[in-house]
Amino acid sequence: MNCEICFLPMKVRVVVPAGTTVLEGARKVGLPLASLCTGNGACGKCRIIPDRKAEGLNQLTLAEKLSLGAELTARGYRLACLTQVSCDVAIEIPAASLRAWVPLAKEAAKVLDLSSYPPRRDYKEAKQAWGIAVDLGTTTLAGYLHDLKSQSLERSAAVPNPQTLYGADILTRANYGVNSPEGAKELRAALFQGLNELLITLLQGSAGLRRDVERIVLVGNAFMHHSFLGLDLLSLSQYPFAPLFTEGVSLRVADLGGEVPLLLEPATLVEVLPLVGGFVGSDLLAGLLATGVIHSPDSFLYVDLGTNSEVALGNKERILVTSTSAGPAFEGGAMECGMQAQPGAIDEVDLASPDLTVRTIHNLPPLGLCGSGAISLLAELLKKGIVDGRGHLLRPNGLIKEQAAYVLDLPNEKKIGLTARDIGELQKAKAAVYAAAAVLAAEFGIPLHKISRVYVAGAFGTYLPLDQAMSIGLLPNYHPEAIIPAGNAAGDGARMVLVSEELRQELGQVLSKVELLNMGVHPSFMAEFIKALFFPHEDLLWFES
Repeated sequence: MNCEICFLPMKVRVVVPAGTTVLEGARKVGLPLASLCTGNGACGKCRIIPDRKAEGLNQLTLAEKLSLGAELTARGYRLACLTQVSCDVAIEIPAASLRAWVPLAKEAAKVLDLSSYPPRRDYKEAKQAWGIAVDLGTTTLAGYLHDLKSQSLERSAAVPNPQTLYGADILTRANYGVNSPEGAKELRAALFQGLNELLITLLQGSAGLRRDVERIVLVGNAFMHHSFLGLDLLSLSQYPFAPLFTEGVSLRVADLGGEVPLLLEPATLVEVLPLVGGFVGSDLLAGLLATGVIHSPDSFLYVDLGTNSEVALGNKERILVTSTSAGPAFEGGAMECGMQAQPGAIDEVDLASPDLTVRTIHNLPPLGLCGSGAISLLAELLKKGIVDGRGHLLRPNGLIKEQAAYVLDLPNEKKIGLTARDIGELQKAKAAVYAAAAVLAAEFGIPLHKISRVYVAGAFGTYLPLDQAMSIGLLPNYHPEAIIPAGNAAGDGARMVLVSEELRQELGQVLSKVELLNMGVHPSFMAEFIKALFFPHEDLLWFES
């Protein structure tokens, strides 16, 4: 028996077999229903309101009652992941349950200094040759269109990674790909749909431009690498989370296969850059290439903050790298008022003034807190003693979805702030990153606070108020001149490899100096993590001005 689900207010319809969950129906038609967990009700994000007249739904589950609370339950709310249909039904999706599903705001891409590197010789005689570099991010797909003859950047764009429909973090997605009969295929199809949206944006729908795209270079972590290539995901879903192989891959678009074809000519060359291992991917290698640390005798720390945070520490002789699961808090996920770094996201908060002031991306009315905004607010709450050094919310001033919270006094009806649970998520995320850096520093033989240069990469680092990041203990109290926001260094490194044969060879030199440490089995990691759970840290010496 088949059932029709009508999603309101967008009036999107889908026919599914009886027993299908509403979340599965939403995925089938590509509706970006928020879901950060494995579909077991743990995150409570996929809230829906079924038609009260509908009789073909399973009974409200205990997990839903606990997640939603009495007030929302009384108003008819359900969780899409636990609501099964057995007849035709209309489902209202509240705006708060939808992820943003439009091309992301993309700041002007960094101008690369390529004066020392000649353009690729392959296309010297070609009348026109374009190339595309893509950063396959866990949350965002970022792309850059270059003229391969002149190396100049034509345009850049970014879109959400559609795989977030299947989980905010890569381990959740890997488990879905392994445990669901068609999971791996669904994940790959979603990724290719997102890539096609990115390509359409970059090429502006021009068939002429598409025909002249000669090559595409992609970087990403091990999961994104395997998902793009259609490889088995089992090894990435269980300890020791080892990729099937780490080598780079060169092939043609025609060789990719899959249910969703990539919108490029079949003969277009595809280069997927090599991995380091585990969840340390080619995005880290590309980021290190872009920052030029391989040429510096001084010590450096490189952090790419996100759901899967990657950390590197070393100098031109030796580079130690690792990854740590910080959870989705840095990217606005797993927080009641969280959102990605998009127009309208609060990215900085000041409670010191007589009147509350907030800064939003593109100065639009505030819609929620992106990761940098959440850190900024947390830092202000610590400064005022509203949150203590153990992360306890001492003086909540309101409720957000029935949870004790500090709510910003904003001139609109939307409640935006941090709950006690949100603070705990940020606490664990910052502790994981700090602990990973501390372990690398100890292995390298240098105190973490003595590092000469600190590169903070990723979209998160673009908006991150560094003084406040240090005040909560995400980083030691470095001198401001030591910290360098690196933007999308992974994307910049991919662009460098795209336009220069010499820089592609230099990437190999970076890889040859890298040593991978696994935080999951390192004997010092948990002790460092526990110390870093304090705000700013158990050892206050490194955080004195």
